[in-house]
Amino acid sequence: MANDELVLERLDRLIALYELVNGDQLMVARELALAEPVTGFLIKEAEEWTTAGALKSSVATKAGTSEKTVQRRIQELVGKKALLARKDGTNISYKSSGLYE
Repeated sequence: MANDELVLERLDRLIALYELVNGDQLMVARELALAEPVTGFLIKEAEEWTTAGALKSSVATKAGTSEKTVQRRIQELVGKKALLARKDGTNISYKSSGLYE
């Protein structure tokens, strides 16, 4: 087995152990996060890489809030590693990391 495969196998076991030990707490955290409209819409809308402008506009409309509120929530979710951010020149795109899946 190659070293990379061995490392991936061990990481998978660590993740499984973490989920086994903390499963109930993870489920509660997911439910609370997704119950909040802005967070819920952000996670759903960012299943694929989505530009910041399109994501903010869509979520603000669906959640009935301002784009500024959506931007603050995006920053919180990036900080929690629930959203991934990538920069392409001057454009920023976001994608759900799968943390709340």
